[in-house]
Amino acid sequence: MQWWFIKVRENENMIEYSYARKTKECDGRIIYSKKEKRAVLAQPSLTDFGNETLESQSMSHFYGQVVDEGFPEETHVCCG
Repeated sequence: MQWWFIKVRENENMIEYSYARKTKECDGRIIYSKKEKRAVLAQPSLTDFGNETLESQSMSHFYGQVVDEGFPEETHVCCG
């Protein structure tokens, strides 16, 4: 599987990313709170199909790639 995470905006309080699985046409949104040091799935990607397991995988890859890499402008995850 593949995921793309693209930074949309950042300010002193939060960082927002768009994301999707299997396509670079990102329609999901994840918002990371700098103060709380945690992310919230603000809008699941259509590529998660409303499936909680897929949404959980997307969040896991967000933490494993985006957060661990120090919030890059864009990152691509391939696994499986």
